Amino acid sequence: MLVVGLDLSIRCTGMVALPSAFARTFEWSAVRHRIVESKAVPTGVRERTERLVTIAEEIAEWVSARSPDVIALEEQAFNQGFAHSREIGELTGIVKARLLGLGVPIVTVPATTARKTLLGKVPRKGSKDAVSSVLRRMGAPWTGTDRSDAFAIANHVLSTHGHPAVTVREAA
Repeated sequence: MLVVGLDLSIRCTGMVALPSAFARTFEWSAVRHRIVESKAVPTGVRERTERLVTIAEEIAEWVSARSPDVIALEEQAFNQGFAHSREIGELTGIVKARLLGLGVPIVTVPATTARKTLLGKVPRKGSKDAVSSVLRRMGAPWTGTDRSDAFAIANHVLSTHGHPAVTVREAA
């Protein structure tokens, strides 16, 4: 089984394709990953929409090339008052619409739930950094939190489908 985890963002989306055998082998070479970056935030409605569509197309193309069994998206936390909550919601809708065409099940997972599967106990502050730090110590070939959260999302979904998940029972 292959799960693609997505940590959607309008500036830097993390994507990880995690095979079900990973928790047994820890072969990082079997884990595919990528980020989609977009630095400039246009001001016009048309330009903003085109930017979101371009990001969604890049994501859908990468996901399609992996042929996943399940696509897992981080559930958006709109109650946290992020400055770009509207754009994130729009991006999520556009990405879901593009991914529906692949005919692959799509699930959403709260970030805290995914982090708890990996870490056991989620720190009150700095949980994104804790996930990234743990994965770096385990040999993850990336830096930053975007792909680390995408990994955590995919890892959690593997666990819900009866596959072993990576779990760390130490202080992050």
